[in-house]
Amino acid sequence: MVNFARLASASSTGLGGFFRLNLTTGPGLTGWLMTVALGTIVWFAREPKRRRPNGGYERFWYTHHVRNPPPPPGLLSPLLGALA
Repeated sequence: MVNFARLASASSTGLGGFFRLNLTTGPGLTGWLMTVALGTIVWFAREPKRRRPNGGYERFWYTHHVRNPPPPPGLLSPLLGALA
């Protein structure tokens, strides 16, 4: 985010340019998605959230596995072709 802020201030686009760069570029968008995923993991990893009855530990467990989704088929197909 620091580089996007520097780029926005250097190009004189201001706060709108900062958000446009963050949400329309691949690194900016994936960075925000990973930040949200990490925040969710940390939120449910806290002791009171894990010890809560009615699914507290299950929420902890599933949010910690959200960060490991299966790879998209576009990434798997070249690898499978190379192994065949």
